[in-house]
Amino acid sequence: MVISCFFLLQVQNEGLPVCIEMCIQALKMGVSGTEDCSTTICKTISCLLPLDLEVKRACQLTEFLAKPTVDSYYAVETLFNEPDQKIEEESLPIPNSLRCDLLLALKTQWPFDPEFWDWKTLKRHCLALMGEEASIVSSIDKLNDSEDNEGLLDSEDRDFKHLDFLLGPTDEFRDIEAERKKKRDMKKLRERGFVSARFRNWQAYMQYCVLCDKEFLGHRIVKHALKHVQDGIFRCPICANAFETRAILEPHVATHVKQSCKERLAAMNAKQKHPSKSFLGNSKQDRIR
Repeated sequence: MVISCFFLLQVQNEGLPVCIEMCIQALKMGVSGTEDCSTTICKTISCLLPLDLEVKRACQLTEFLAKPTVDSYYAVETLFNEPDQKIEEESLPIPNSLRCDLLLALKTQWPFDPEFWDWKTLKRHCLALMGEEASIVSSIDKLNDSEDNEGLLDSEDRDFKHLDFLLGPTDEFRDIEAERKKKRDMKKLRERGFVSARFRNWQAYMQYCVLCDKEFLGHRIVKHALKHVQDGIFRCPICANAFETRAILEPHVATHVKQSCKERLAAMNAKQKHPSKSFLGNSKQDRIR
């Protein structure tokens, strides 16, 4: 079906609507009964309509529901956290009626209807479908939040250090200082190589941007890549290769993320008998080698 779609696109102007209609019929006939078929159809649709955010969200959510993994979850998170897109019917590449049929065909594959949900509500339902892997996402979120809070605490230290001489050693103040010391001690342990189970999971999904020397969790680096667009050139933040369009860049970066996470998790599982050794993958330490 994928080959037929691209052939039609090249030989006639009406190729795109025909291809979309083929995808709709495939979904309605139940061709997507298997996990791989459903994923193939959704990826085909995303390639055919790369600039339609609502369609891309629906396709990615369908892929996630077919196989609810950590990787597919972060792909959903990336798309649903992008600003909503204003649809102008006259600029659509396919008739709006056909687009509505497509969205309806995708939504019939879902066990719920998130049309009026915010991301937090959808996230809760997605995590409920992930089984044990949901704990990985929760751990990553908690670690990410703790890193943000640690940065805020450090900023507070700088802003109010000159007032320390005015404050007496109250119990509340001592509790705050104890909590800050605990966070600083944990940070030092991580820097010396100590890796907890939660932090190991966090490392597995960490991605490093070679263009600005920053790190991002999972598919969040896909969205970050758009900050490095210059003179119409889209550069991959992981390998620095250049691309002409966003539609080509985003799947390329997502492939990097998927492959690196898969390799790191496999390596971590192989090294479980030696917890003192950590595997950082696409991180700053990995670049030094």
